[in-house]
Amino acid sequence: MGNIPVVEMDFEAPDRPAGVAAAAQSTDFLPISTMDCEHALLTFRGNELLEVTFRPRTELKIPVVVGLLALVDAELERRVRYLLVDIGGLDSVDADVADIVNSTCKGIRIALLGSGPADRVLARFFMRKIDPLRQLSYVESRQDALTFLLEHD
Repeated sequence: MGNIPVVEMDFEAPDRPAGVAAAAQSTDFLPISTMDCEHALLTFRGNELLEVTFRPRTELKIPVVVGLLALVDAELERRVRYLLVDIGGLDSVDADVADIVNSTCKGIRIALLGSGPADRVLARFFMRKIDPLRQLSYVESRQDALTFLLEHD
C-alpha cells in the first residue's frame, strides 16, 4: 500500500486550520480497509473516517442503505466518527432514507461531497430531512469536506 498521502491539500495555505494540515500529512488517513460492493465503494481510513463513494446512477433506496449499513457493521468492526459521502453518483434518494440516517448515525459528523447544481439540490433535499442538530454539511471539494469533518474536534 505504501506511504502515499491520501489527501491532497495546500499545507501552506494561511487559512487552513493547522490541525487539518497536520492530520492530512500523517498516516492517519491511509486506507485501513476497503469494500467494493454493488452500489458503492466503502473505504475505512484512520481517524475513524468512513468514506462512501456511490457508483454512477445509484438510486439510494432503503434496501440499499440497510445493506450498506449491514456491511459496515459486519465487516469493518470499527467505530465511525466521521462520514464522507460522495453523492456524485446518486440519481435519487428516497425520502425515508433520512430516517435511517437519523437513527443510525447519531454522533457522527457527515460531509456530503458533490460537484455542481444537481448534487447541491439533491443534498439540500436530503439535509432538510435530517435532524437539525446533526453536524452535516454539503461541500464541493474533498479538502473542504475534511476541513469540515476535522476542524470542530
